[in-house]
Amino acid sequence: MSLDLRSVQLFLRAAATGGIGRAGREMGLSATAATQRLRALEEDLGTRLFARSTRRLALTTDGALFLEHATRLMADVEEARAALAGTQRVAGTLRVTASATFGRRYIAPWIGDFLAAHPDLRIELELTDSVQDMVERGFDLAIRVGALSDSRLVARRLAPGRRLVVAAPAYLARRGSPADVADLAGHDCLIEAGRRIWRFRLADGREVAVHVTGRYETNHGEAISDAARAGQGIAVKSLWDVAEDLRDGRLVALLDGVVPLPEWSIWAVQPSATLTPARVRRFVDALQHRIGRPVPVWEAPPGIAADAQRG
Repeated sequence: MSLDLRSVQLFLRAAATGGIGRAGREMGLSATAATQRLRALEEDLGTRLFARSTRRLALTTDGALFLEHATRLMADVEEARAALAGTQRVAGTLRVTASATFGRRYIAPWIGDFLAAHPDLRIELELTDSVQDMVERGFDLAIRVGALSDSRLVARRLAPGRRLVVAAPAYLARRGSPADVADLAGHDCLIEAGRRIWRFRLADGREVAVHVTGRYETNHGEAISDAARAGQGIAVKSLWDVAEDLRDGRLVALLDGVVPLPEWSIWAVQPSATLTPARVRRFVDALQHRIGRPVPVWEAPPGIAADAQRG
């Protein structure tokens, strides 16, 4: 028995996306051709790999077992190709989803340079603050900000996403600065997505929770930033989001030594069951170099940060 590697690759994409038609389109095949290829693969293996239904494609027990071996097989093939070629060709379509604000600020401006360096590559970038089901939507990669909870996904930490308590000078002149976290309960706090319990780790290592109140609540992070700059209240914001405001004096960092919890990071996330193509690895490597090394670009001195943004 000899396996057709393109059919194995099609199987991996069908398993990842949950649809033969979608997997076929990614590989330039019609739904009929993709179905025929997978049926031929099943005949070669002597077993059914998928339990097909009108709603969704699901792996059989044998299909799940073959998935593990097929993933390793294609990884070995990629390594062999790279060894022979001396480098890996970055080609095909890369589907990426990212946080809207972070993606627009740190990813979208750099996409053109990355595409220019890899002329055989096509990128689909979806910017949204909603967490997308990567398998269901067929994404190769997600750039997420925060604390991860989905153990089905493989994540690589790109940079720390340090957060801090901030307010505008105008607000502090009007209301004064909180001396400690307990004072936040008496201030106008800008509440994002109904989170009225703010948790912190103090300089001595203790963790405390404060019930905050405020006259303005929204589900959108950028609206919180706008309100903070306008002097409407105190906010907890990611440093990547407000670094320029802090440098220019539009916002002031409060409560030195206090760490908002949970601690956040910037992550590159991909489905655990899929082979990592060269285009994904190269994109993640380049993005980490752009934003995370040797220190996050938003923590670098202004001149160095500007150079990194252009690089």
